[in-house]
This record gives sequence, C-alpha cells and structure tokens, in this order.
Amino acid sequence: EQRYPDLTHLYDSIMARESLLTTELGNLAAFPHPLNPLGSTTFMSVTILDHPVLWDNQAVQIIFLSTIAKDNDKHLEQFYASFVEIVKDEWKVTQLLKKRDFSTLLNMVQMG
Repeated sequence: EQRYPDLTHLYDSIMARESLLTTELGNLAAFPHPLNPLGSTTFMSVTILDHPVLWDNQAVQIIFLSTIAKDNDKHLEQFYASFVEIVKDEWKVTQLLKKRDFSTLLNMVQMG
C-alpha cells in the first residue's frame, strides 16, 4: 500500500468532496480534504496565499490541505480540535497571516 496517495487520485477525491459541500470555514480559512481516507499516512499541508481568493462563497487566504490515513491516528481528534480553535480565533489567524512560519502554527497547535 502507498504511504501517500497518488496526486491525481488525491485531487479527484478532494474535488469530489468539495462538490458535496464547500470546505471553506470562514475567517479566511479552508480545509480541503479527500472524500475518503487515502494512503497509510495522515498529513496536513498549509498554504498561506499572498492575497485572499474567492473559494466558494467566502474569501480564503489560509488553506489547510489534509489527508487522513486509512487506519486513522488515535491523536487525530485532538489535532483537529486544536486546528478548529485556531481557525475560529481571529487573532490567531491574523498572527498566521503576519508571521507566515511553521513555528507559529506549531505553537498554536501545542497551546490548544
């Protein structure tokens, strides 16, 4: 089994998920992810755009692209709870946009 999903399959699955319901979260953030778990590794890639773009109905500038492993990590719920707290907090989003570095995001996740 592949550790990471094939990029074409990943793209197709993300677009299928997006067609069901937008993954924009408000507060300039979106959380695109595949329709179903893919590969054997859970990961997240974060992109901060120079300028917001219209996602579906809202402006998005921070994109949290995630895939979930088929055998789900036991710490996944805690990670996603931290992620939701970041996205809901306007100050934290502003800090991410201003500082644009991994250590800022990591500190926010660790603080909860």
